[in-house]
Amino acid sequence: MPLLGRLLSNRKSGDAHAAWQLPNLQGPDLLTLTSEDFTDGGTLPLEQCAKNVGGADLSPRLAWTPLPDGTAQLLLSVEDIDVPMSKPAVHCLALIDPATAGHLAAGALSARRPAAGVRVLRSTPPARLADL
Repeated sequence: MPLLGRLLSNRKSGDAHAAWQLPNLQGPDLLTLTSEDFTDGGTLPLEQCAKNVGGADLSPRLAWTPLPDGTAQLLLSVEDIDVPMSKPAVHCLALIDPATAGHLAAGALSARRPAAGVRVLRSTPPARLADL
């Protein structure tokens, strides 16, 4: 393991700087987000991983609980709080129209061809330790 990898191996950004901690991004209601493609705290299937690690870079299927009345738009922020940096790595930011019926199919967050009702604002593959 390169020296940088050894130095950063026990360091994690944690959720202190995650978007969900920002007061201006918190809403009055809590949504539950789920996926049939992975479990909370589990390993992502290879097809959801970046191409630079042998994956297909395919966004997973997502579903969420019913939205509060009057919801105009959803902001989805996909962050990695386990990266060995001081702040989470942002993998994707997307605006989602509430008319998507509470779910997105696999691949819906594609930067090149997002699903109807999805506007991808940022989509980047995760950095490799060797690139840091």
